[in-house]
Amino acid sequence: MTRSGIAVDLGTTTVSVARVSLSDGLVLATAEARNAQAQDYGRDILSRLSAAMAGERDRLRDLAQSQVIELMGQEPAERIVAAGNSVMAALFVGADVSGLATAPFAPVRDLPEVMQDPVLHERGTLFEVDHPAYGRLTLNGSALRFFDTETQPYSCSPDYGHDNAEIYGALGVDAAAMARLRDEGTI
Repeated sequence: MTRSGIAVDLGTTTVSVARVSLSDGLVLATAEARNAQAQDYGRDILSRLSAAMAGERDRLRDLAQSQVIELMGQEPAERIVAAGNSVMAALFVGADVSGLATAPFAPVRDLPEVMQDPVLHERGTLFEVDHPAYGRLTLNGSALRFFDTETQPYSCSPDYGHDNAEIYGALGVDAAAMARLRDEGTI
């Protein structure tokens, strides 16, 4: 008798099984059928998750396992390897799917709700600054945080032309010429 293993593809609509020689990797036989869960629970993942959450987890497991056994045939296998999406894999072994059945996102919030979020303020993603012309402002910074690295304090950008005297002075432009450029609207 040839030492063999079984490779199982647990699809939501189709279950495929291949018997593979463990000595040389040759495929000895294949079988495939419509997923037995689909008849009673629909062909999509969400209906299976709903059923599992409603107490049908054991029945879903039993359907999947008995179908794989039926497709494998009577010859024993030394190893079985099964692959499927996270829901199908969990249902195959009868695992709790509650973590897969919840939405991995937060509710949509409008801008005023986001700007008042205490967590974003605590993390420094949102911060407040005093602007000379506009008063107290809430601004956003980077959401990235790096281990053992302090975030730098934020401040408002300087007003347009704030550094003109320093820059033009370094270029040799005197105060009278700067006043003329300012009066002309050049700077």
